[in-house]
Amino acid sequence: MSTTQQIPPEVHAAWDRGDKIDAIRALREATGLGLKEAKEALESGAYSVRVPGIPQPLAPPSAEVAAALKRGDKIDAIKLMREASGLGLKEAKAVVEALAGEAVDPATFRKTGLAPGEVPRGSVNWARIITFFGVLIVVVLVAYRLLRT
Repeated sequence: MSTTQQIPPEVHAAWDRGDKIDAIRALREATGLGLKEAKEALESGAYSVRVPGIPQPLAPPSAEVAAALKRGDKIDAIKLMREASGLGLKEAKAVVEALAGEAVDPATFRKTGLAPGEVPRGSVNWARIITFFGVLIVVVLVAYRLLRT
């Protein structure tokens, strides 16, 4: 189930002035779209997007998904599950793992608004940066001493 939703004008304005990351992030927050879908919608110049609705209970897995799981091909099973259900990669993987009897993290279905690997703004790990430069200085000093002798 999906619905059509207008892209907010401020998202288009951010995109037009070159703030592509902010525009994509704002569109994702407003609609719940994935990173790829939001980027493609803005690149296409669309004024409305199809957004996923409230998830419906999943139908039993197709015979192809069951066959892929039986032969141990989890990647193919996830691909087939995505095609059949319209789920995202993370959700389809969680469903396939549940079907395979593996433990599924309940946080899998929680919407974070961040792409995989994306770091929240303002969360610079200063301790790691300072430690890195401290170790770098020690290495340079030791190398300097060794080269002088």
